[in-house]
Amino acid sequence: MRAKLGRWRRTALLALAGAAIISGALIAIATAPHSRPRAHRPAPRSALSAGARTGLGRTQLALAAGYLGLSASALHRRLHAGSSLARIAASTRGRSAHGLLEALVKARVARIEAESARGALSAQRARRRIARVRRRTQEVLARAGSG
Repeated sequence: MRAKLGRWRRTALLALAGAAIISGALIAIATAPHSRPRAHRPAPRSALSAGARTGLGRTQLALAAGYLGLSASALHRRLHAGSSLARIAASTRGRSAHGLLEALVKARVARIEAESARGALSAQRARRRIARVRRRTQEVLARAGSG
């Protein structure tokens, strides 16, 4: 009987300790300053707005900035001043518009080829998509940003 009572006390103490830990965590969560969920935050007016003007997404603009050796803000300023990505690439030492085109197209082509390899796309459709990606990227490179 005494052993059962001792076990019961230990179980009760462990339960109380667990409840105290959980309630402390809940209080900490409830009193912590909350930030708005990320989906509701307005997008920063930086590379995203430059991307909207050039036709590139955020990832592609980051890739272009990395290829050109520029920060995202420096690329944004040059695009905002009205320069095109092709002109920026041509004026950057050791870089070219063709190299930038290849860097931007490379990841998309790899994804299309992977879809073709697993049978999700026919070889003919994959070739057409690759040609379309290359053509659209060339158009984007030639398009000047607007101020």
